[in-house]
Amino acid sequence: APASLVDAFFRRRSETQYTMSFRGSFTSFLAGLAVAGAAGYYALHQDVTRASQILGEGIQGVRAKVARVEDLERRVAALEARAASSEQPVRRAAAVADLRAALCEFAVITVC
Repeated sequence: APASLVDAFFRRRSETQYTMSFRGSFTSFLAGLAVAGAAGYYALHQDVTRASQILGEGIQGVRAKVARVEDLERRVAALEARAASSEQPVRRAAAVADLRAALCEFAVITVC
């Protein structure tokens, strides 16, 4: 009787048992793959959304700065026209001081 127990314990599995074991393992693998894929997609989607928001904020900031620079260009052109038309040196000095203050305000020049 003990010999038959040992034989029964160590006997080879049948083909059906191997097939069922393979199906279970393969199904588990596919389930894990699906969960990992969904988690990866979610993480990628969140990263793309955050990057899009950051780029949008950067673009809005650049647009605001461009609008300020265009306004500054108009102001500088007006000050230059005023300084060119002025014949008195005092008025020219005031126009230059206004221009320098405008440029310093926007940090275009470093010597204020």
